[in-house]
Amino acid sequence: MRSEAFSDAQRHAIAYVALHNFDCWPDFPPTLPKLREKYICTSFTILSFRIFMDK
Repeated sequence: MRSEAFSDAQRHAIAYVALHNFDCWPDFPPTLPKLREKYICTSFTILSFRIFMDK
């Protein structure tokens, strides 16, 4: 049973639009290449693969 607490537009905004507006931590982009010079590194995210690839 679907909750009527949110409209379809609100559910879309919560599940899709809001997640696409997350920013990464500001110190991450310049730090990752430095770490990769010495270590095998990857980033992890709680976001879906599609949202990760859209960024």
